[in-house]
Amino acid sequence: MKPFWEHYFKGGSIEAGPITEEGGRKKTVITLHGRRLIGPFGCLNTQRYIVARVTETDVRNVKIKDNTCITDGDELCSWLVSWEEK
Repeated sequence: MKPFWEHYFKGGSIEAGPITEEGGRKKTVITLHGRRLIGPFGCLNTQRYIVARVTETDVRNVKIKDNTCITDGDELCSWLVSWEEK
């Protein structure tokens, strides 16, 4: 995910936390550093980017949920991402 991000986006970085498993689903936290998104549309586009990259790893039923958001006063944006293995 990181090399793709650096190739297409200027500034900031993206990283995935450790992958854990709960209730038959794998999950991680994806964090965006050093980039300010432009309101809800910036957040939505980033969510779509994350889901697309995760889906490319041959998994199914990818779900994403806001975790932290700079527009809500948090220091960075992060999302809880989960999926099922095929």
